[in-house]
Amino acid sequence: MKTNNIKSFAKKARLILLDGVAFQLKYWGFDENGTVGSAVTPTVGGYAFRGQIFNDAGVPAKWNRLKSRMTSKQAVEDVKEEAAYTWFNRLMAIKILEMNRYIPETLAFTGGTRTPAILQKAKRGEHDISQKEEARLLNECLMDNRDEQALAMLLINYCHNNRLLNNVFGRIDDFTEILLPQNMMQKDGLLDLINSGMIDAADFKEVELIGWLYQFYISDKKDKIFADFKNNKKARAEDIPAATQIFTPKWVVKYMVENTVGKIYLDYEPSSSLRVEMKYLVETHPGTKQDAELVEASGSKQPLNLFSEHPSTGTEPAEAPLISDITQLTLLDPASGSGHILVTGFDLLFKMYREAGYSSRQAVENILKNNLFGLEIDDRAMQLARFAVLLKAAQYDAGILNRDIIPHVYSFPEADHFSTEELHTFLGHAGLAYTAELKDALNLMNQGKNIGSALKLQLSESCKAHLLKTFKQWTEKAASLSLDIEKLGIWYRLKPFLEVLLLKTRRFKSVAANPPYLTEKNMNNELRQYVKTYYKKSASDLSMIFMEVISDFSLTKGYLSIINQWSWLCTDDFISLREWFLNTFHIKSELFLGIGVFPELNSKKVQSVAIVFQNEMSNSDSIFIKLDEVFNARWKENNFFNPKLKYSKNQKDFQRIEGYPFTFWFNENSYQLFDDNKYLGNILDPRQGMATTDNKRFLRSWHEVPYYKIGFNLSHLEYLRSNSKYTQVSHFLTA
Repeated sequence: MKTNNIKSFAKKARLILLDGVAFQLKYWGFDENGTVGSAVTPTVGGYAFRGQIFNDAGVPAKWNRLKSRMTSKQAVEDVKEEAAYTWFNRLMAIKILEMNRYIPETLAFTGGTRTPAILQKAKRGEHDISQKEEARLLNECLMDNRDEQALAMLLINYCHNNRLLNNVFGRIDDFTEILLPQNMMQKDGLLDLINSGMIDAADFKEVELIGWLYQFYISDKKDKIFADFKNNKKARAEDIPAATQIFTPKWVVKYMVENTVGKIYLDYEPSSSLRVEMKYLVETHPGTKQDAELVEASGSKQPLNLFSEHPSTGTEPAEAPLISDITQLTLLDPASGSGHILVTGFDLLFKMYREAGYSSRQAVENILKNNLFGLEIDDRAMQLARFAVLLKAAQYDAGILNRDIIPHVYSFPEADHFSTEELHTFLGHAGLAYTAELKDALNLMNQGKNIGSALKLQLSESCKAHLLKTFKQWTEKAASLSLDIEKLGIWYRLKPFLEVLLLKTRRFKSVAANPPYLTEKNMNNELRQYVKTYYKKSASDLSMIFMEVISDFSLTKGYLSIINQWSWLCTDDFISLREWFLNTFHIKSELFLGIGVFPELNSKKVQSVAIVFQNEMSNSDSIFIKLDEVFNARWKENNFFNPKLKYSKNQKDFQRIEGYPFTFWFNENSYQLFDDNKYLGNILDPRQGMATTDNKRFLRSWHEVPYYKIGFNLSHLEYLRSNSKYTQVSHFLTA
C-alpha cells in the first residue's frame, strides 16, 4: 500500500473537515470560547434564527445539545474534532463501499463534472427523501442551485436510511448533523480530495486501509498531545486514544494470531493442512538439521527448534486441545484500535471453518457470532474496527453487509447513572438479589472512558448468568418491538454498559493486543491513582499494565500474545513484573524486534518485543528470535526465518540472575559465571568513575578543537602546569 499517499490524504481531509466544522459553529452562533452570539428559538413546526423562520422542527433540539457541550475553549476544540471525525468516518465508509461495488456510486463525480452521483441523481428526481416537508426543501435547494445545502440533506438522509452505516457507526441524530460542512463541493474541497485518486483504487480494496486512515488522521492531534507532554500537560481521557494509538505491522500481527489462534486449532486438528500456510507459526521438532543450526548459533545444548517456513517430515506433538468445536475458539483484542488483529484473525478462522466443511456463509456468520471480540476506549475507533471486520467478512460473503449481524466490538460508554428502580425493571423479580452487585459494576464503568480495559470488573457467576439470560431476552423484545416506551428508554441506555460488562467479565481461549503506550508521568491524576492501586507491578507505563490486563482475560492454558516495549524484559522498574510473569506463564516464543519495527515512527528510541505465552507453567524450552541488529522493518521480517538468529532457552535460566533479565542469548558458561561468583555490589560499594559533571561544556571530539591546543600524554599535574586547554580521554577531549 502507498502509505505516504494515505498519510497525506488523511491529514488533508482532517484539516478540510475541521475548517468546515469551524465555519458551521460560527454560523450557528458560537465563538471560539463557546459563547453564544445568536440563538435558535423554537417555533411551531420549525425555528427562528438570525431573524429568519425555518421549518425544520428537529434543529432546536440538536442546537441545544450542541450548546450544552460548548462550555469552554477546550470544549469547542473537542466538539470540532468529534464532528470532523464523525463525518470523516462516514464519508470514507461510503467511499470504500462504493469503490468495492457494495453500493452504487454515491460520492464519485459523474459525467466529467464535479457533481457527486448522489446529487446528480437527485437532480433527476432520484432520491430517498420521503418526508413531504424534507422533499420540498430539497427541491427548493435544487431549484435555487444551492447544491451544498442539497448535498448535505442527501448525505444526512443517506446515513439515516442506510442500515449498515447505522449498525456500525450509530445514528447521527445529534448535533453533528448540523455541523456537516457546507463547503465539500468547493474547488480543492473534500470531494475533490476523495475523488482525486490520491488513494489508489487497489488500496481501497485492502481492509488494512481503514487502519492506516485512522492512524494518519489522528497523527497531527497525537503530535500536539506529545508536545503538550513536554510542557507538563497530562493526557485527558479525551486525549488517550490519539496519544496511545499505533498501527501494528502486518507480519507481526500474523505472528501473534498464528501462534495463538492457529496453535489452538492445530492442537484440535493436528493433521490440518493449514499448518504449512501459517508462515509465522513457531514450532519445535526434535532432531532435525535445522535444530543443529539453531544449537550452533545459540550455544544451547538443547536440540529444539524449527519454523513452519522449513517444515520437517514430522509435526510438533499436539498438546491437549483447549476446544472440542471450532465455535469455541475465541479471540479477544482488548485494545482493538481499528481492528487489525481481529481482521487477521478472521482470515485464519475462515480457513479453519472451510476446512471443517462449513459453507462461506456459515463460516462468516459463525465467526462474527462466536469467535471474534474486541474492546476499545474510543467510540470512533470501535466503529472503524466493526467496519473493518465486516469488510473482511464481505470479501467471503457480500450478503453479510445486509444481514444486520454486527461484530462483537464494543467501546466503553459515556458515564451514566441508573436508579435502583430502573435496575429492578431490567433484572425482573428473579434478579432483584443482583441489584447491588450490578449497580456497583455500573458505577465503576463510569471510569471506563479514562481507564479502558484496565478497569477491574467482577461479577459472581450466578449474577453473570442471570444478566446474560436477561440481556438476550431484552434484545429479542427490542427487535420485535415488544418493549414499552419506559423499558425501551432504559434498554437504550443500559445496553452499551451490559455489552462491555459481559465481555469484560468473560474469559477467552486466546488474547492478542498492541497495548496503549502512555507513561505514568503523562497520565491524568485519576488514571495514575487507579493503576498505582491495582497494578503495582507495572504502574509506570500503561503498555506494561496490559501484560496484566490480557492475563485477566485468559482462561487457564489459554494463549496470549502482545507487542510491547523491550524495557519490561530487563530494567529495574519491572523486576516484580518479570518475577510474577516467569512464575505464572510459559513463554512459547518471543521476537526481540529492537528499533525500527514501526517505520512510520522513524524512531530510534522505541524498542519493541512481541511475545506469545501460555497461561500455565511448563518445563519446556522457549524460542527467541533476535531481530534487533538492523534498523530496518523489512530486514526484520525477512530474517524471522534466519536460523542463526534463533535461540532455544528454558525461561527458568532467567531466574539465575538477580533481577530476572531475559538473557536468552546467554550460554551455560555465562550463567555459570553468575552462579559461581559474587556480585560486585556484594564485595564493595560501586561508584561512578571520572566524570566532568557537564559533558556539553567540557567534552569535545577530536575534530572540534585546534591541534595545538591539545596536550598529549600528560599526567594530571603536567596538564595543570601546561598551556594546553585540552587533553585526551579515550576518543574524546576534555578541557
